Amino acid sequence: MRYKSLLSVVFCVLIFLSALPAKPANTFQWRVGEELTYSVHWSFFRLGTLKLEVKDSLTYNGHSVYHIRLHIDSNPALFFVDMHSKVDSYIDDDMQLHRFLARENIDNVNYLTEYRLDYEQNKLIINMTDLEDTTHTIYEEKPLTDEIYDGSGLIYLARSRINNKGKLNVTALANGELSDVHLNFTDRTDLLKIDSLPSKVETYYLDGSFDNVGLAGLTGPFKGWFAKDPQAPPLKAKLKVFIGSVSIELENYKKWSPDV
Repeated sequence: MRYKSLLSVVFCVLIFLSALPAKPANTFQWRVGEELTYSVHWSFFRLGTLKLEVKDSLTYNGHSVYHIRLHIDSNPALFFVDMHSKVDSYIDDDMQLHRFLARENIDNVNYLTEYRLDYEQNKLIINMTDLEDTTHTIYEEKPLTDEIYDGSGLIYLARSRINNKGKLNVTALANGELSDVHLNFTDRTDLLKIDSLPSKVETYYLDGSFDNVGLAGLTGPFKGWFAKDPQAPPLKAKLKVFIGSVSIELENYKKWSPDV
């Protein structure tokens, strides 16, 4: 009887475990050397260009990470916006941020900023140096209570989960502050035509919102369309920045072959 009871308990446990939601399968394919270049438009005006690169794969602080570089360059013909930034992010296969290097403007001061995230010690380490007065530095250690993503990491997180329907709330780091980002992965697919591709391609659609102001004044709701293939690069996005709603569209690419 005891043997039969034990079998019954084991059987019930197996049924319970099989009913638990599985972690979404990560079928995303990294490509070192991938370059994705985007135009950024506000109404009829070209605001500038974004370029996202997978520079390398390496080991940082005992973790296997990818070095991602984001270039942000405003259109020099426009007098009302002047932004030229280079952001280096080091993220792992779960798209968590481990190190971040950038120039950031905080309280009207331009800083060379480094964030280091120590998940074993649960510490976020912030180093900032005033670019005009290098004797002025800021050093902070903050408790790390959650997985952290930056702007680049959020893009790769979306790419890695784009074919898994569901909602995801994550914590993002920008301008020295942590904020909530809400991602809504839908089962919607669209045929999308953009100028850089010869014909329409199948895409996954997602939407979501930023609670606070992020990189380049990014805030509020957003929408995105991602290619329906293992690399799943974002092809088009609509979002809000400090001057209003903008449209972002892929205009050049390397180390990606669209299925058209």
